[in-house]
Amino acid sequence: MSMVTAASVTRKGIDVWRLLGRVFLTLLVLFAVLPMVYMVITSIKTQFAALQFPPEWWPSNPTLDQYWTLLNPASDVGQEFLGYMWNSIWVCTITTILGVAVAVPAAYAFSRFRFPGRQWLFYAVLLRNMFPAVVFLMPLFILMRWLHLVNSDWSLVLTYLTFGLPLSIWLLKGFYDNIPVQLEQSARIDGATRFQAFILVVMPLSSPGIIATAIYSFI
Repeated sequence: MSMVTAASVTRKGIDVWRLLGRVFLTLLVLFAVLPMVYMVITSIKTQFAALQFPPEWWPSNPTLDQYWTLLNPASDVGQEFLGYMWNSIWVCTITTILGVAVAVPAAYAFSRFRFPGRQWLFYAVLLRNMFPAVVFLMPLFILMRWLHLVNSDWSLVLTYLTFGLPLSIWLLKGFYDNIPVQLEQSARIDGATRFQAFILVVMPLSSPGIIATAIYSFI
């Protein structure tokens, strides 16, 4: 009887912690989502309703005039905003393509090959994440000025690669480590080269990791 009572008390304790965990996760989600919801609601308010106090939580006269002003290429505001938006999309797209193109072979090399200084080089790649981004501003500015890339899109691309590439390599290496090397060995026994085994076997299996890395690089 005492064993049954102890088991029920333990189960109740576990249920209490599970309930507290769910409450904490719910509060965390609300903390992250509510500001974005309020931002969207504010965007469909009139200018007067958006600035009034106490605030109007739900607009009585919702409008899309702000979106039309921003996305209308005929207006000065729209032209300026769309120019900035397309510039950001172009820079992020180029950064994503270059980042994935460099991270995929680098992560595969760290995962599959054994060479002197492999661990030290991998840790050196991750070393950049130990320092705040502001530490690299002056060196990057000097480098961009030396390359004559100041006030150009390519300076942004190189800067984003500097900050995003180490983590992209680390993420992809984890995916490659979980792919059995025996699959590549079987492909090579069947006559495939290492490159063919990488393209035909490893790349399809690592596509979720590549997609996740591409999304991280784009963001």
